[in-house]
Parts: sequence; C-alpha cells; structure tokens
Amino acid sequence: METAYPWTFRTREGFPLIVENDEALPSVFPASPEGQQAYLKALTGIIRRTPDDQGLGFYYWEPCGIPPQQVWSVGHANNWSNLTLFDHDGYPLPALYIP
Repeated sequence: METAYPWTFRTREGFPLIVENDEALPSVFPASPEGQQAYLKALTGIIRRTPDDQGLGFYYWEPCGIPPQQVWSVGHANNWSNLTLFDHDGYPLPALYIP
C-alpha cells in the first residue's frame, strides 16, 4: 500500500500544500512530527499483524521530497512538502526512525 502523513500545516513560503488542514485526519494523529510518527507506528503494527504474512509493507510517497521549486517538471504544483519524512530544512523527522 502507499501512504504519507503530514508533520505540519506550515508551508514553505510560496509552496502550496496538498493536505492543508486536519479535517480529514484522525484526531489521535495530529499534524506534527510526533503525530506523523504515531501514525506510522500504528500502520506498521497493522501490517505486522495481518494474517498469513499477507502484510508485506508499505510505500511512503515522497519521503524525501523536499521541493526545490514550486512546480514539478510535469507542470503541477509541488505540494508535498509537509508529507515528507524530513523538515523543510532537510533534517530527519522522528517518523524516519520507526522500528
């Protein structure tokens, strides 16, 4: 399966966000570094408990996609900056280190 989760709603200046608010997020996983980490811990727990070893894993969409420009080369907005596993300055977030 594919996943991503916001660690903030603060944007880099001039960059839009694909996930801009918490209306679609479960309240137990706030858009914070700790909330992102808790989400991934819960997800990996579900995958590990999937019967008959059918939970093979997940693909984290753009874990290091810190946008260098406002538009992707294909022409759409580069709006994943708050869904990465690194902050806006390139420092790793706690979710990168889930067991």
